[in-house]
Amino acid sequence: MMEKSRGLMACKVKMGQFPQETDLVDIFDDGVDVVPVFVKMQQEFWEEWLASLPS
Repeated sequence: MMEKSRGLMACKVKMGQFPQETDLVDIFDDGVDVVPVFVKMQQEFWEEWLASLPS
């Protein structure tokens, strides 16, 4: 599905877990669980998330 999203979908990732299809969200969605952050913070979280995955 991500391949056909044209960059309009993103995956909500959770520490220690691989994403599931149900974790796909529209990048323009809003809601109480949407917190805008700087790109640097996104990169830091991404690196922490990658390190948290089971090997």
